[in-house]
Amino acid sequence: GIRLYLWSRRAPFPENPQLGRHVLGLLLLAMPLYLLWGAALRSSLRWLDGRSELRRARFALILALGYGAYIAAFALWVGRG
Repeated sequence: GIRLYLWSRRAPFPENPQLGRHVLGLLLLAMPLYLLWGAALRSSLRWLDGRSELRRARFALILALGYGAYIAAFALWVGRG
């Protein structure tokens, strides 16, 4: 997180002056999503307490794939400018 922050502080962006604004907008967009994600995760973990190992593993895999796709879309959107 710190590296990304330092990278976003490296001003000005000669190749893309909009990038700083994009990063700021991205952070503002990410915060509520992150909080929602955390709340959903906590309730899901409570729900998973009584579940089998297989279902727990499948849930973790789906969660990881979803989060990876979310980050990839993020990176593509920023890279595109």
